[in-house]
Amino acid sequence: MRPDLVSRTERLRVRSTTPPTALPEKLDHGEPMTPWIAEASAAEASGIRLLCFPAAGTGASFFAPWRAIVSAPIVLCPIRPPGRESRIGETAYDEMKPLVDAAVEALVPLLDQPFALFGHCSGSLIAFEFARLLEKRGSRLPLALLVSAQGAPDERTQTSVWNIDELSRPELLERLRAVGIADETVLGNDELMDLLEPMIRADVSVADRYHYRPAQPLSVPIAAIGDTAEGDERFSALCGWRRHTAAAFTLRLVPGSSGYGPDSWMRVGKEVVAEVLQASTQGQAR
Repeated sequence: MRPDLVSRTERLRVRSTTPPTALPEKLDHGEPMTPWIAEASAAEASGIRLLCFPAAGTGASFFAPWRAIVSAPIVLCPIRPPGRESRIGETAYDEMKPLVDAAVEALVPLLDQPFALFGHCSGSLIAFEFARLLEKRGSRLPLALLVSAQGAPDERTQTSVWNIDELSRPELLERLRAVGIADETVLGNDELMDLLEPMIRADVSVADRYHYRPAQPLSVPIAAIGDTAEGDERFSALCGWRRHTAAAFTLRLVPGSSGYGPDSWMRVGKEVVAEVLQASTQGQAR
């Protein structure tokens, strides 16, 4: 990564941060008041709700390790879109607009107290569009939008588009292995892949078909998280998130190769917690 790019980055904070190498443990605890939130206790608890949008091909359980580091006043609220985990019988969305529309309709009743949005990889784009729709509707806004391992929505890189419709299953498996979405216990199980492949393809289609529509920058702070091995193009795209907020922008970098290792994923969670608490103390609640 070029030192001159780092030196120009506003409020750059380098941390030694940390994602999962295998499927994490189950998250469910009771019957949630909405299927979009994995835990009933999260939807009912008081505090700053941290709504976490998972990467393509994953679900709410992706955030299970963070239960060990997220505590009051923050309430971990992993988002569970249709087509996975307890919602495996539902059809997964394959386009951004209907996905975000449905998520907002389902989750707005839970936004009656301070909250923040976090998205990982393509989940960052979903969280961004979720925030934009809230602002368009005049709804309560998040304390902050936090994005991870995803370039700015108006600066998509060539490698960020999979052209999923053109990939055979072997080619899809190769891409999934490369990005570390799941381990061989999943990718090497044909029966399990028969069940999961439609959801995975739909999720990737959401990102593939996404087209940014220009609008005014969000009025909430944005924090972007990436790793120190980003190439110039991807690093520039990550820095591009600063254009999408009229408030504060923060860039945090995690040491390591492209993608996060298991230890780094936990520290990413700690960075997210720190950002949310900082936004709260700075009077960003709405």
